[in-house]
Amino acid sequence: MRDFLIQHWAAILDAGAKVVTIFAGIGLWVAYRQYKHSVNIAKNNERRAAVELAARECARFGDEITKKILALKLEIEKSGCDYLKHCKVIKEPEQMKLDTAAVTEDDNQKMTKLFPHIIDVLNALEGFAIPFASNVADDKLGFTECGRSFVAFFENLFPLYRVNLQDFYKSSQILYWRWKKLASQQDLERQHSQAGKEFFTLTAKLVNEKSKSRLASALASWFRKAAEQLSKPRP
Repeated sequence: MRDFLIQHWAAILDAGAKVVTIFAGIGLWVAYRQYKHSVNIAKNNERRAAVELAARECARFGDEITKKILALKLEIEKSGCDYLKHCKVIKEPEQMKLDTAAVTEDDNQKMTKLFPHIIDVLNALEGFAIPFASNVADDKLGFTECGRSFVAFFENLFPLYRVNLQDFYKSSQILYWRWKKLASQQDLERQHSQAGKEFFTLTAKLVNEKSKSRLASALASWFRKAAEQLSKPRP
């Protein structure tokens, strides 16, 4: 009798253990799916926040910062200061240098009076650069909307950075070199595509002029399609 009970309960316990194992596996799977869902939601929210932040900063760049920069340049011109004309910016692959040998004392005195306005503009550019340089705002959107303008403004205003740039305005510098590189890459790709388009267009024309055969027409048609393909903007 004892052996029978042991065998009977052993079978029940074994079946129960299997059921528990199955439910535990299902529970783990459900928990994993919930975890993945939470991660996806977090990523989507993070992505949405990055895009929204980039959109706000780009709008502020156009509505506020650009106006400040243009107002500062106008103020410098009205003051009769030739500081920006006397400064020579030396561009190198990895850095920019400033040659102030031609700057006069009169230039420095007039620029000193504009110091508060200058700092306001440089701080505004730095504030714009911080979320992009730290990868909090969407960098692709920021570059598309404001990349080339930011690069141009930074280069034009570089003579105004009369401080040690190793300690100050680091985000502006990081963003400048990053977006300058992207702009250079785009320009190079555009030149390459244009060169390829011109090659295929001229080749198609040459084939048509040299021969009127079906093969020549087919080749010319292929060259024209290749030229059209190169003309299309890349995503």
